[in-house]
Amino acid sequence: MGDSKAGDRIRVDLPLPEGPATTIILGIINRRNRDPYLPAYRREDPSEFGETPQNAIDLRLEKLAPIHAALAARHFTNRLGQALEIAVFKALKSQALPFFGNFVDLDAHGDDEPYIREDPPSSISGNAIPGKKTVDFILIHPSAGPAAIKVKNVREWLYPDREEILELLLKSCSLRAIPVLVARRIPYVTFSELHSCGVILHQTYNQLYPNADRELAAKASHKDLLGFHDIRVGNDPDGRLLSFIHTNLPALLPESRARFDASLDLLTPYAERRITRADFIKELRLRRGEPDRTELN
Repeated sequence: MGDSKAGDRIRVDLPLPEGPATTIILGIINRRNRDPYLPAYRREDPSEFGETPQNAIDLRLEKLAPIHAALAARHFTNRLGQALEIAVFKALKSQALPFFGNFVDLDAHGDDEPYIREDPPSSISGNAIPGKKTVDFILIHPSAGPAAIKVKNVREWLYPDREEILELLLKSCSLRAIPVLVARRIPYVTFSELHSCGVILHQTYNQLYPNADRELAAKASHKDLLGFHDIRVGNDPDGRLLSFIHTNLPALLPESRARFDASLDLLTPYAERRITRADFIKELRLRRGEPDRTELN
């Protein structure tokens, strides 16, 4: 990781209710530069920004704070996570390969309450996840063997050093199961670093909200409020997800198995945090026959 830099002033332009976009936030931020080879941007002259009237800030926060609080409530976040998990479950149920992981009461009640999950096993053929933790689903391919599927219905982009990524890698390496991640957005750098290690990544390009939270979804997606334009309501898989589960995933698993097995000795210490991401990238480039970027400076 690069050094943290403080003292940058930031301007955020958001539309006021029934009005044009207006500068409503002006202040100091801390920025962490995660890539030591990429310099952080810094504006030298913030004097042009001016000050935002406090009443404009208060008016805006009156609109946004209740929506943000509702999105952060545990009762909502638990069901939010299940919305995409259930979509993946339905897609898995409609394909031919055997899998583990289940929702037992989908027909018993609506999604205003969490559903009961049956987790897949935490061990396969003597290979066990530490702490008896589990993944969301385990898919069995006839030639490639098990694949560990993790579903993350979050707004954050999942970079290679995110906790969600490291957790999936640790569980998959422990099970000797090919890692499969399904998430809203995954940046190119994650694909670039992990694809050659046998990790399979799928972007949904949408965040699914429970049907019971349709009104909250409308507020969160409204262009004059939070502007989360990619929200989709419901837990049914769309055509893109069905195509991935039914066609692309089974086709990718055999070649991914070879790459994953060859990279197990590198992924395991990275997932266990015994090596840094910088060391992981350096060894990965060495195995690919690529030059060390530190030698290019």
